[in-house]
Amino acid sequence: GEFDPHLPIAHYVPEFRPQTRWRAITGDDLFTHTSGLPDAFRYGRAQVALASALATAYPPGAHWWYSNLGYVTLGTALEGIEGRPWAKIVADRVFAPLGMVHSEPAYTQENRARAATGYDYTFDDRPSPPAHPVAPVGWVEADDPDSFVLSRAADMANYARFLLGDGTFGGTRV
Repeated sequence: GEFDPHLPIAHYVPEFRPQTRWRAITGDDLFTHTSGLPDAFRYGRAQVALASALATAYPPGAHWWYSNLGYVTLGTALEGIEGRPWAKIVADRVFAPLGMVHSEPAYTQENRARAATGYDYTFDDRPSPPAHPVAPVGWVEADDPDSFVLSRAADMANYARFLLGDGTFGGTRV
């Protein structure tokens, strides 16, 4: 009850001030990827403050356009409301109630050995059809709110049941 998705997100994250000639961006706009913000760069939480250099491409609510920046901003708002790190909030308020005992909301050196190796196309300077070779991608420590969950299939099945259960799991609202 401490977060109103219809308020401007700057109410919760004052440093988030992208340039726009339209109405203020709300939490709902960020949740639904309709904020008008691009998905142009990736700098973790620093991108929230850097957003003041960005201009929105269209009015909030007008079009869908995927943006990790929106989810990083929402996570930053949640950290401010709860007064603790995103990873701790997710572990306590999502993973624990869902019985996701083999899941972590961050990639760290401590859990690196449990992670699968990621791959990407070898050539990043051209379109890559499936026949192009791939190579392992580098490791990065991160706990950003827009990604980085380390999990197992059984835990993700619990998460899927939660989603399909309209926010409930084992008869309890999460």
